[in-house]
Amino acid sequence: KKNRRGGGGSSAREVKRNTTNATLLHMWRELRAFRAWACPLDVAEEDPSDALILHRSGEIAQNLLFRPTTGEGSASDRILPPAIRQEVISEIEEKRASAATFVDAETHIVELLSERHLEAFKSSPQFKELLEFVEDHKTAPIQSNGEQEGVAKTARRLL
Repeated sequence: KKNRRGGGGSSAREVKRNTTNATLLHMWRELRAFRAWACPLDVAEEDPSDALILHRSGEIAQNLLFRPTTGEGSASDRILPPAIRQEVISEIEEKRASAATFVDAETHIVELLSERHLEAFKSSPQFKELLEFVEDHKTAPIQSNGEQEGVAKTARRLL
């Protein structure tokens, strides 16, 4: 699969200051909720139809990504690179929308938040507590459900 993230990308430094963290978090939550709805992890839940996925992805694109906000353009104009925006539009227009339609947008938003805040978090007392927690669990026996192993692996990825 081609890399849709190239061309005209924006970093945290390039995103205008009036794009707040709350806006980024709101966009990410909405996009993540769509993906969870379109591809439920619970096998007991029925997958939504392609028509419903297409309809809901169109609504999200219209209301969240492409609706003008105060100032010039939409929030996604300031956040998402043109290549990602164009791919989302193409998938919806060509009726190829799926649970993966907004994954690149989600990833880009997480990267922006990481650029803005991860270094500060790594030097915080909370991060030091997390590291101590992980170190304590590295030596503890792994439970049969793998819970401690999962926590340790997740925390190590932050390093």
